Amino acid sequence: MLKMIFCGDLCPTETTRPAFDRGDLTALMGDVPALIRSGDFAVVNLECALTNRDTPIRKIGSLQKGRPEDARVIAACGFTHVGLSNNHTMDFGIEAMRDTVQAVSDAGMVPFGFGENDRDSRKPLFLEKNGVRIAVVAVCEHEYSYAMRDQFGANPFDEFDTMQDIAEAKAHSDAVIVMYHGGKEQCEYPSPRLRKACRAMVRAGADLVLTQHSHCIGSRETYLGAEILYGQGNFNFVEEPEHPHWQSGLIAQVVFDGKLHINYVPVVVTETGITLAPPERSAEIMQGLENCSRILQNEDAWLGEWEAFCRSVPYYVDAVANAFKDIPEGELCNQIFPHYLDCEAHLDVWHTVFKSWHGNKTSGASEANILKGSNNMFNIAIDGPSGAGKSSAAKRAAKELGFIYVDTGALYRAVGVAALRREIPTADASAVAAMLPELEIALKFEEGEQKVYLNGEDVSKTIRLPEASMAASDVSAVPAVRAFLFDLQKNLAAKNDCIMDGRDIGTVVLPDAQLKVYLTASAEERANRRYKELVERGTPVDYEKLLEEIKQRDYNDSHRAIAPLKPAPDAVILDSSDLTLAEVIEKIVNMAKEILPHDEA
Repeated sequence: MLKMIFCGDLCPTETTRPAFDRGDLTALMGDVPALIRSGDFAVVNLECALTNRDTPIRKIGSLQKGRPEDARVIAACGFTHVGLSNNHTMDFGIEAMRDTVQAVSDAGMVPFGFGENDRDSRKPLFLEKNGVRIAVVAVCEHEYSYAMRDQFGANPFDEFDTMQDIAEAKAHSDAVIVMYHGGKEQCEYPSPRLRKACRAMVRAGADLVLTQHSHCIGSRETYLGAEILYGQGNFNFVEEPEHPHWQSGLIAQVVFDGKLHINYVPVVVTETGITLAPPERSAEIMQGLENCSRILQNEDAWLGEWEAFCRSVPYYVDAVANAFKDIPEGELCNQIFPHYLDCEAHLDVWHTVFKSWHGNKTSGASEANILKGSNNMFNIAIDGPSGAGKSSAAKRAAKELGFIYVDTGALYRAVGVAALRREIPTADASAVAAMLPELEIALKFEEGEQKVYLNGEDVSKTIRLPEASMAASDVSAVPAVRAFLFDLQKNLAAKNDCIMDGRDIGTVVLPDAQLKVYLTASAEERANRRYKELVERGTPVDYEKLLEEIKQRDYNDSHRAIAPLKPAPDAVILDSSDLTLAEVIEKIVNMAKEILPHDEA
């Protein structure tokens, strides 16, 4: 039998610097060292250079560095082996990375995952004891630190060579464990390419694949009897105190007794470092892993989550739009563009955001129109908080301009109504995502009015009830829901001159809209408007409760992780608190006419 401990990313930070300097393991690691020392071997991914050199490389992104003395503190925790195959070990140059190798070795630990060139770096690590031999293959995506034909560095992932390395390692060991440093940061799900790559590694002989680098706990699956964890989360990398993903990680306890057994132990961040998660928090973390893993097994839901994540990061589009242009943003994008081409995770996002022309079989589609992506339609995006008057203003402005009006909030309300009818908790992302394949939502324009149909039923009135509004706020935070409705919204805008209102129209759905307006008003004014509207319809409602619901929805919408409510950088801010509806409409129409070609205005 052989017991092993595998930990994720470790990097000294400003928060943990005092504990590292004092060698204070209690402050730094809490009760974690006892678990680390319980293994015959303990492995960690060191995501920084340990050096005194001040020679930062030219790169996009953070530069991570610790001190050579930190290696002895790491060793004192019980670690025996240190992986260096990641995107930060060369942040201060090749010689600084060599300093790291030396510091780890001097502290009595074994560094691995690097080499003098891209051939030498491919050698696996073998852990041997009690007649058992386990191979560890450590690879990283192509992001700054990787070795080249004639350059020292970390072991780069290669879709051909890595499979061969795994197969050869399996021929000389009892089991193979892969540490894969890659995947998209802050995304709980693998890209289609990464999932294929991890499964290919299993077919080549891997028994366990641990993906690191994403800084968040992700999802997992069993494939052909092997375990794949898409996102181990941080180990001790205490940064980003406000980001929920940075607050926890998983330690993998691995036992070999003829086959591998894996147990995950959650750790959480403290004020000075990390510690084992208390029982209640541990159960919550593991339930989150299980929820994401259920979504992973539903292909439509998983791909929906992935696509929604990709579309929530607009700088990928900016890198293409601004690269090689003589503008202030151009120089930075000139660096970002080739970097995104080089790195697998960034390229995965590009492949999702920029669909291949292969998918467009429309006869006679011109190159100019495909590049514009909107068939020359004029689109107006109106965003803003609930009750600001977006729908009323957009509907009337559309009529005056001869455009169609698309109320995207109605689509989310329809999803919310579907969840309520099925008694599905609207905050349960996995349950809501699993429901989506059962839904057919359509917008129809009848006598100039937009009607919303849910599985063939006209729910245009039902979706305006207060409970539908709150349900919409919950489901709109589910990435799979946003992806589910995304294509419907884009297709309507591509085929029609339209005004579309919502909460992320100008920032996510129609980032190229010719006019973007952020329409807002005070919470009290918005509550008063909604109160009068519901009373006129004969719907009993309490004003104070309505005001509280609006404030809560404002908070939910502006703090959600995916596509939060905020103005687009180029949006016109229009406060309607002291304006009549007619005045708001007039302003929107006049702005549109100033932009429209004269033959359309």
